[in-house]
Amino acid sequence: MFEILSTINKIEDISKLKEAGATGIIVGDSFHANRLTRSFLHDEIIEICKDAKKHSLKVFVKMNRVYIDNELDEAYKYMQFLKELDIDAIYFNDLGLYSVAKKLNMSDKLIYDPDTILTNHFDVNYHLSKGIYGVVLSKEITKEEMIMIAEKSIGKTSVIVHGYLNMSYAKRKLIKNYFEFIGKDTDISNRRDLYLIEENRDGKMPIIEDDQGTMVFSDYVQESFDEILELYSAGVTMFIVDGIFLDSECIVDAIKMYSDILNGKENKKAEYYKKYSYLPLSTGYMEKATNLVK
Repeated sequence: MFEILSTINKIEDISKLKEAGATGIIVGDSFHANRLTRSFLHDEIIEICKDAKKHSLKVFVKMNRVYIDNELDEAYKYMQFLKELDIDAIYFNDLGLYSVAKKLNMSDKLIYDPDTILTNHFDVNYHLSKGIYGVVLSKEITKEEMIMIAEKSIGKTSVIVHGYLNMSYAKRKLIKNYFEFIGKDTDISNRRDLYLIEENRDGKMPIIEDDQGTMVFSDYVQESFDEILELYSAGVTMFIVDGIFLDSECIVDAIKMYSDILNGKENKKAEYYKKYSYLPLSTGYMEKATNLVK
């Protein structure tokens, strides 16, 4: 059975996402996660878990921070907290967390999400053989490549089907350094209105800088309305809608579209394009190799 997972802007969105067809929500805090639609305090995560269970939704938590050694104790405490909440799974990209999870008997709740690394079924199956919950395939490979990997996968594979894609991450404060270089004193921490325009492109690439570093996103919003059925037929079972930079209505409408398509209803992609004509919607790498898109 498929799972449609969505990030959330606010707790009040939970019931709307359930009604739209979501099976799970993705949340996180500001220390252990980055690139969130919105970060939540621990008390809010407790509330979210209660509300999600009331609506029969799974809860997935992001722990995609790149940890240094003296931060692993904090990771252990946070994972203990999540274990007490009985969350369903944890997204991670730092392999040090696998050892932490093993100590807490939580390795079966891990979803390996290393952004760009998982591009073949050998690596996918190596990580799945460790008994983890699942993996997220690289967003830079084509639909055909995803299908080939999923068909040979020994466990759950996941794909980001909708949203702005993170294209670059650095622990350095690149925006701060730039403004210092040009002699401009500007507070840019956690701002969501900044963007880059490459010399040879017209698209605006959102950029964020926070305590964890600098993140640059695609100049388009990934959509996979025509591809999702093929991916599901090949064995991809988890589909992620990442709502960063998108409003709640846009996220809910996307969830409903994907849910309807997977449940055999008409693909109304044209209606979504018409309603959100202001968004730079694109199939991105799904239909074109990276060297043809970049």
